[in-house]
Amino acid sequence: MKQSIHKVVREIFLKDSLAVETFKKGLLNTNAYAKQIQKQVESKLKKKIKVNTITVAINRLKNKLDSILVEQAQTKTAVEIDSINVFAPVIVSTIENTPKALLTLLNIQSDKKKKTGLLSIITTPEQIVIIYKPNIATTISRIPSKVYKEFKGVFVELTLPSNKALNSLIGYLKENKMDTSIYTTIETTLYLALPQKQLSKIIQLLD
Repeated sequence: MKQSIHKVVREIFLKDSLAVETFKKGLLNTNAYAKQIQKQVESKLKKKIKVNTITVAINRLKNKLDSILVEQAQTKTAVEIDSINVFAPVIVSTIENTPKALLTLLNIQSDKKKKTGLLSIITTPEQIVIIYKPNIATTISRIPSKVYKEFKGVFVELTLPSNKALNSLIGYLKENKMDTSIYTTIETTLYLALPQKQLSKIIQLLD
């Protein structure tokens, strides 16, 4: 899905706390700042963008900046994270849930050497999601079951201060259209498998 110029400029601008503070006080030279971030904007949009266009996008934030910052602050509070552990690279395979597949996974779990490569197994009546390290990829590929989906990515362990924070985080992931179909929870810890490119959205929550 293509991003708009306004959305990209807003994203870059809001991450720059110094620029935001200067802008709030009416001291920011928006044309000069537009030149400063021009390459970043073009890199994200993968096309040439005029400085004047970026300047207009920055100035459009003026009347709603306070409400944007309040909303941003509320979101950060709602998804407060106590700790985060990231395992990468990992492979995530979604296969058909069959008796043979389950038995094979039990055998892998009982093998001390191979067990260390298994990070998580999530089961539903129809499917099994296996999150594992590349060193046991050959072993997993031999499981006698239909493969529905597979991707390389990261496995993230997020510990939250409360169930309310956990639910807020899950809501954040859904709102940002991240792949939340591959997750499980134990008490207030969320285990999430996602593509590498989506990791930055999780890291931003710690800023």
